Amino acid sequence: MKNIYMMLAATLLVGATLHGASRGASKVKSSKKEQRKSYTEVKTEQEFASNFSKNGTYVVKFHMPACPACVHMAPYFEKVAQEMQGQATFLSVDITSAELQDLARSFNIQALPTTLIITEKVGALSEEELKREVMNALGKGNSPKAPAPAAPVSAPKKKVSAPAA
Repeated sequence: MKNIYMMLAATLLVGATLHGASRGASKVKSSKKEQRKSYTEVKTEQEFASNFSKNGTYVVKFHMPACPACVHMAPYFEKVAQEMQGQATFLSVDITSAELQDLARSFNIQALPTTLIITEKVGALSEEELKREVMNALGKGNSPKAPAPAAPVSAPKKKVSAPAA
């Protein structure tokens, strides 16, 4: 009987160890996933402000976990953030907390998800710089110019002679 208790205790101990190891492995997997994120999940207004430390382009997504459209958009946001890493700073703002709801109100966010593209330039901009920033925001900044439409070509006129009488 004593041997049965010993086997049972050993089985439970091994099972608990394996369960703990698998739990630890899942933590490693999730931490690797955390490391692969190409965007910052903002938790406070102060953290939000600290991300705007230099000139650059910022893509800010305001969302909530209970929002179906937000959940639908999440993988697209993550994919674009990965593809554009180093070209823009991507921030994800979950407005579940009251503090971040205030932040969303300061940007006049009225529907979710809302994505803002912010180009931060410090100092006065010249007329040309301002135009360039607006054109870039509209997606027209770096695109090649469309060729000028060619003048219509008319067919050469044939000399029509009158029939001989």
